Amino acid sequence: MYRKNAFTILEVMMASTILAVALIGTMIFLNTMTQATTLQKDVSELEMQSTVLASNLADELRAAWVFPSWNNSVWQNGDNAIQFLVPVDHDGDGDVFDAAMNVQWGSVREDQTGEFMDESHEDAVSTRIFYTILRFVQTSTYSEATENFDLNGNGVLTDVFALGHIEKFYPAGTAGADNATSANTNIPAFTKIISGENVVQFIDPDSGLINPAGLIDNDQSPDPLFFQTGSTLQLRIFLARTDKEEPLLQKLITSMELRNE
Repeated sequence: MYRKNAFTILEVMMASTILAVALIGTMIFLNTMTQATTLQKDVSELEMQSTVLASNLADELRAAWVFPSWNNSVWQNGDNAIQFLVPVDHDGDGDVFDAAMNVQWGSVREDQTGEFMDESHEDAVSTRIFYTILRFVQTSTYSEATENFDLNGNGVLTDVFALGHIEKFYPAGTAGADNATSANTNIPAFTKIISGENVVQFIDPDSGLINPAGLIDNDQSPDPLFFQTGSTLQLRIFLARTDKEEPLLQKLITSMELRNE
């Protein structure tokens, strides 16, 4: 009697089991590779964002004259805001010097046509102040305890961070009139956001307020957004991605020499 060659049920079950194990292993491997690729993409995006932001800030400040504010000390060394003037061609002769070869200082407002000069920048009671402020503005809060994630990797879930953006702010032109239209210049205050909403600052656990000199990461060094030593200005930029299952924190520290310090 002729017997046809065929697989037994046991052989089919064994082959199916081996194939299933192999497929599961392949799927796990592919999923791991996909997650790693996505993570690397997110890291690369944060690195690019921080590099572009640092470059833009450096371009703004490299030729600037940084100084304390007349209006309640907008900027103090080691803070998250900085106030400055830049050389401007106020008299329209093609250079930034006046007839006596003094630098003309002022602010280039992007909402107006032309450049504006601070006519008495050395006078503490000046009533006409055209300057620019770079500052951090909080728009949300990230709590490690609430999110159950150690964002800065210091081993505890007690840190709270402010998330927000950096903006350029142009006051109205009168000392103390930061948010109004100046009566003697008729020029309103103006704000331009220059970053995403993922800039990070530290919130003091005792006061609940932003502490620019707080420790954002785990290197035990204060992390103000702006820190000046002599003619050297250091930028400490921290960006975060908190909309992912595994949030990310990216740090970039860069220094520049202020030409007009």
